[in-house]
Amino acid sequence: MSDDLHASPNLVTAFVTVTCSLVGLTVFTRLVAASTLPQLESVLEVGETYARWDSHRAPHDALLGIVESACVAGQSVAPFLFCTDLILLAWIKFESISPIAPIAATIILIPTQVDADACSLEFFNC
Repeated sequence: MSDDLHASPNLVTAFVTVTCSLVGLTVFTRLVAASTLPQLESVLEVGETYARWDSHRAPHDALLGIVESACVAGQSVAPFLFCTDLILLAWIKFESISPIAPIAATIILIPTQVDADACSLEFFNC
């Protein structure tokens, strides 16, 4: 960090923790998507033969819990972490330049975060 940046060590620690959590979650959701899509495509290629299979033996059914958790994480937890990351970054980077800038970023991003969480809750209640 530069000498003119006087960020609180607690803010930096929170930022690093949230950023690493966001990256790990993104990698997890991409991994699940990359491993599930070939399974689904193979079932679609089989076509009517799949309709005669026992539904409990379908290859992608074993991944259902993992897919659902990745979907929930990608649609609700990741946007929350992203908004939190931006808020922390604003406080770390701009507090020493202008004390109003991080307050403005927080005021703008918190309603965005609440809206994103409300949409994800509505989506998963369907």
